[in-house]
Amino acid sequence: MESEPPNPACAITNIACYLNACIRSKRSLEETMERFPVKVAALAGLPADIASSCEEAMALESGLDGLAG
Repeated sequence: MESEPPNPACAITNIACYLNACIRSKRSLEETMERFPVKVAALAGLPADIASSCEEAMALESGLDGLAG
């Protein structure tokens, strides 16, 4: 069976799931970035420094935390 080339949309979805899991499990920002799926990001065609951009976004407060109840 021949394998298909990686699908960038699937790679983006994988990264989104990874980041969501990290947020839901309250993983530290340092651990999240340490384990960031860099190879998956490359398959998606994202720039090599995408992890630092994600780090900046994850460090922001959403302001919505108090609404959950």
